[in-house]
Amino acid sequence: MSSEKVLIISDLHLTKKFSPAKFDLIKKVISDCDQLIINGDLWEGFGMSLKDFMSSGWRQLFPSLKEKNTVYLFGNHDPKENARYEQFSTLATKTYEFSQNNVDFYVVHGDYFDPTLDMRHPNLPKPLLFIGVIVESWLISTIGRGYLNIYRASNEKMKKWHRSNISNKWLVCGHSHLAELDLETKFANSGIFLRPGLASYLKIEKGEIELKYV
Repeated sequence: MSSEKVLIISDLHLTKKFSPAKFDLIKKVISDCDQLIINGDLWEGFGMSLKDFMSSGWRQLFPSLKEKNTVYLFGNHDPKENARYEQFSTLATKTYEFSQNNVDFYVVHGDYFDPTLDMRHPNLPKPLLFIGVIVESWLISTIGRGYLNIYRASNEKMKKWHRSNISNKWLVCGHSHLAELDLETKFANSGIFLRPGLASYLKIEKGEIELKYV
């Protein structure tokens, strides 16, 4: 992968409501890469079943995802189920590691480091959790990216694990929705991909990583 352009995107939280604007933005962003890594929470499991997602309007994305040799990592909103993930990915897994120009990257959604309400209380009804997703989306849309700073402590938990375990590698997460690129500590978070104007992703090329906003 030393000469490839790799994009890492996470936390799209695709719902039953198909958004042409978001669809077009996703296609535009991923067109500019050799390989795509979806780092968790691709679809919103609190609001629909995996079967519903696989047959939804978002299915139109699948050919583009397959074309990019997509690696799909499970998150806490889209945990692993019995499904034909090969419809849109070449690999479906929990973690993924790769190297570019002797630079090592460890990619994982990040829920392990910062268990959220749904993980701490697995018996909570999904409709209630989905209301929380809707409220958060509204707050981000209303206040803007500044709202996401409330999740800075989540990123710090990820960094703490990183320092104690794999400080020689880049740790690349999603989950917290707070995009961050810390060159000194080799930590990156792709943030949330909510809608045009409130979306972010990571680009890795020749061992160098960039945080992009769209």
